Amino acid sequence: MHNCIEQGLLAQKADATVQAAIQALQRGEKPVIAVANTMGSFIQAYADAHDLEAGDSIDLSFGNLLERYLERSRDVITRDYRGQMTRHRLSDEQLGEIGLEAYEDALETIRADDFSAIPISPIDYIEQQLERAGYRVAEVTGRKAGLNYAADGFTTYKVRPEQETTAKAKIDAVARFNAGDADVILLNCSGSTGISLHASEKFADQRPRHMIVAQAERDINVFMQMLGRIHRTGQVRLPSYTLLMGDIPAEKRPGAILCRKMASLNANTTAARETDISLSNVVDFMNSYGEQVVTELLTEDPDLNAKLDYPTVQASNDASEIALVKKVTGRIPLLPIEEQEAVYSLIEGEYRDLVDQARAMGENILEADQLDLDARPLAQMEVIPDSGDTQSEFTGPVFLEVVDAKSQTKPLTQLQMMNAVRDGIGLTQVDVVEAHDRAEVEAIARKQTTTTLQRLKQATDQYRTAAGVRKRDADAIAKFTERIDAQYHHIASILDEFVPGTAVQVMTPDSKQTFYGVIAGIQQKNRSSNPVASSTWKMHILVADAVRQFNLPLSKVNSGRESALSITLKEQDFFGNDVYALFDLNQTTGRIKRQIFTGNLIRAFEKYPSGKLVNYTDDQGNVRQGLMMPKSFDIAEALTKEPITFSQPHQVMTFITELTDREGVVKTLDELLMVKAQKAGDGFVLQVPKAKESGGKYYLDEDLITAAGSDFYSVSDRMEVVIPSYRLEQTLTVLMKQRNYTLSAFEYQEIARDFLGIKLPEFKVIEPEAVPVQAEVGNAIAPQIPTADVVKPPTVKPGALEKRIIRFLREAGIQQAVLDSDDFHFKIENEPYIPLVIERHGGELYLTHYLAQNGDTFIDTEMVFTVQPDGQLQFKETAVQNSLQGGELRAPDRSFAQIFSKNILAQGFAEAAKAQFQAQEKVAESVSAEAVNIKRDEPDLFDTTQFTSAPDRHQMDVTGPDPSWDMPDKSNVNAPPSPTPPAKPLAPQKRSVPQP
Repeated sequence: MHNCIEQGLLAQKADATVQAAIQALQRGEKPVIAVANTMGSFIQAYADAHDLEAGDSIDLSFGNLLERYLERSRDVITRDYRGQMTRHRLSDEQLGEIGLEAYEDALETIRADDFSAIPISPIDYIEQQLERAGYRVAEVTGRKAGLNYAADGFTTYKVRPEQETTAKAKIDAVARFNAGDADVILLNCSGSTGISLHASEKFADQRPRHMIVAQAERDINVFMQMLGRIHRTGQVRLPSYTLLMGDIPAEKRPGAILCRKMASLNANTTAARETDISLSNVVDFMNSYGEQVVTELLTEDPDLNAKLDYPTVQASNDASEIALVKKVTGRIPLLPIEEQEAVYSLIEGEYRDLVDQARAMGENILEADQLDLDARPLAQMEVIPDSGDTQSEFTGPVFLEVVDAKSQTKPLTQLQMMNAVRDGIGLTQVDVVEAHDRAEVEAIARKQTTTTLQRLKQATDQYRTAAGVRKRDADAIAKFTERIDAQYHHIASILDEFVPGTAVQVMTPDSKQTFYGVIAGIQQKNRSSNPVASSTWKMHILVADAVRQFNLPLSKVNSGRESALSITLKEQDFFGNDVYALFDLNQTTGRIKRQIFTGNLIRAFEKYPSGKLVNYTDDQGNVRQGLMMPKSFDIAEALTKEPITFSQPHQVMTFITELTDREGVVKTLDELLMVKAQKAGDGFVLQVPKAKESGGKYYLDEDLITAAGSDFYSVSDRMEVVIPSYRLEQTLTVLMKQRNYTLSAFEYQEIARDFLGIKLPEFKVIEPEAVPVQAEVGNAIAPQIPTADVVKPPTVKPGALEKRIIRFLREAGIQQAVLDSDDFHFKIENEPYIPLVIERHGGELYLTHYLAQNGDTFIDTEMVFTVQPDGQLQFKETAVQNSLQGGELRAPDRSFAQIFSKNILAQGFAEAAKAQFQAQEKVAESVSAEAVNIKRDEPDLFDTTQFTSAPDRHQMDVTGPDPSWDMPDKSNVNAPPSPTPPAKPLAPQKRSVPQP
């Protein structure tokens, strides 16, 4: 079908190609016309089938081509065990009554239409029309058959003489063109290599060349080679290019595919999608962003999905990242022209908005931006060492640099933001900030929102009624109604909550970046048959950041989807600043710290895909390439969370059993295979997906089954096999040595690193280059020794939040105990508030409110700080319960942490901790005194030496008694766990809390 569409597009552009060539000739240029298909084979096959000779009349139109493709649709290709394919034509009986009826309807439609205006041999039509206009035309193709188009419309069969298709004939055609004996040259892939058609200093005709691409080659390498025929070394005049595209929707798909191929080719050589030869006026939606847009479009418009024969289902089995957008755009030409235009308009609009949003957030992965950062390197870390024996760009090391960089742009001013909001609701602009009445704006915005909601409710009811009539059964109607109601409530709730003028916080889904801004308006931009299709509603947010603004479809606002942004009402930022005031506070142009990967960017992007490729300037004026990470990225945190790889089976066994007390789990890097200890037994479990394409290579592996001693069995959506303890090493040997699978620890990474002796990389300070300074002494110039300041490692100065927590620890009387111990635990009871647990694990400090529900302990709210070597604290992240989906929401939400820390002090936790701490000291002293008086001949029930000989009194008192007293009895599997975590585990444990 695609071949037929592409040839139809070329045929419809034949006249436009002739006109473009004539206009180029009139400007003093020499046209080079490129096509992909000459139709020579089809014409020759038709002539052979009808026993035609050269000069015979031939009644051949584009309708014949359509009939041929329709006939070929009846063919079925089978493949035997040797791979040999055989084509079978389905008979009328095999087609069946419905299939035969559809075939005959299509045939009747083709024969009823008039295709006489569309030349079946566009290359002949173009050549002969140019010759009638008085121009000489040469041709470089290998076709043998063609058509003669007479001036009166009469068509005859033409056979090109053999001397015109030989290699010598092609050379002669090129020579005539370069010598000026031919004005125009036509070529296809036969002329894509080995010839020069540029305005060379060696050629007699040095007029500028103009390539007119009437039909682009599918192979991007052939296409780019063809472009290079007129743009070569030694040219005296630069060439120009024109890619002809018809003004019909069917042209958009091949144009987008060509864009994608050219962008990929450019990116392979320049790290940019666009070069001097790019299709800047064609929307390239054949990428991951386009896939995302089309997925959401069909999800919200099931009618369109049905019209296109449910491509969402068929694309699910395609591993390509653009499987759905390829299928959808391939079927759009089957829709009426008006619907084609509407669908493409929607796709292109949504695509532009999505790319603009990603680019504004620094997350656009399509191309490398050009940034003038004036970046001064402060520190460097080798994140991934060189993995090759010889120097290579593909095996080289990856470095992370911390740089001091220029801020790129400024946000809107507060006055500009206010006037934008006022424009959106129809109010006149103001000249000063004080003239903006927020209450007035809110009242008008609320009134307009109420009207919008009323209209939306009416339109939704009408759509539900009209669309429901087309549903055939009660279940379909019920599902349709449920979906429409859910869509309506989603849009209505957003309209009601986020009225224009509302201050909000925006958090991105991938990099967890946080922005503050003001809602400028919510409107339905692209109309569709479904009034509550959330992708057609757009939220416009003005941001107090260099990003300046977001245009977000409501499908990406608090929708619960993986790619959705989280937007909440916030009047103040992290530090208590009014969001409105932030627009003026952030006006000062300054410099910021950024983290950029350099070196082997391929390996860097593979490991850290949230980064953005950039070409940036450094402080020496050089242009460098790097992978710039989001502002919230922390390399130290990323490194601690990376999986730790094992090389030997015995290492895996020790990790699972001894080091983690049978709590550890190892997985392959793709996380498809998992090995863990059996919960109710002393064996081990090997678990893989049930889907054959992902798990089949494991559960069908005979050697693996033999090593495990048993077949896999089905459990829910996975396959499992229980491995006896004595077979674990044998099973791991098959996996790691025979099959070369890499097993890694995705949890308990710190334990695995210590066991394997792995050291995390560290920053090395980059000293500034010393600039020689000369001082004038009398009339002489005396050299002076440079006195450059030493650059200290990049640290973050403690802010108000960190200082508040230090104050809390000091007032609670536990600051020194927290700083002196790497393993600290203290639970503060403070009725009527939820107890606060202070924990330090290595270099991290946790302040957590725990709750218990149904026997499970889980985090209600939490703050995490990194303890610096100098004793200072650095905020890392917060965690809260996700009330919508369950589980935790973790993010570097400093604003929430500010509120949390203020509450801790205001609620008296410091005083409660101090009193509790002093009470524990008295109890400990009493226990110690009683221990001295115990008679020596009485048996000791407990070992009390830990209370009298502990080297660190603070740690002893705060940590409490032997944690083994509170350990649950493992023999009683039904016993509920303790409502708070163990105070001090006997064996290393992963710091995690089971979810309710």
